[in-house]
Amino acid sequence: MSHSLLERAKIAAWYEWTKSCVAVQRKFHAEFGRNREAPDHHSIQRWHAALMETGSVKSKERERQKAARSEETVATITEHFVEQPTSSTRRAATSLYQSLIDTARVASE
Repeated sequence: MSHSLLERAKIAAWYEWTKSCVAVQRKFHAEFGRNREAPDHHSIQRWHAALMETGSVKSKERERQKAARSEETVATITEHFVEQPTSSTRRAATSLYQSLIDTARVASE
């Protein structure tokens, strides 16, 4: 279950004050009701550490750069399938040291 930013901030502040995950879980149930699932001790400590380090409990947005296929890679894969048209995509990827996904995408183009 996800917790709102306000809840995370309160939880991190409570942990700073009590230094006890159990006390924070009890306080969470007292404030938000027994029907809500209290966060586990890993989440409490992670949110507290984030608050102390960055001043925020907001999750980091992970950015992943998309790997670009070079012309050389495309040419190598294309050449492989011209020479060996019955070769499987998996075998081609393994023999060319390329990812299976890139090999399949180039082969389907």
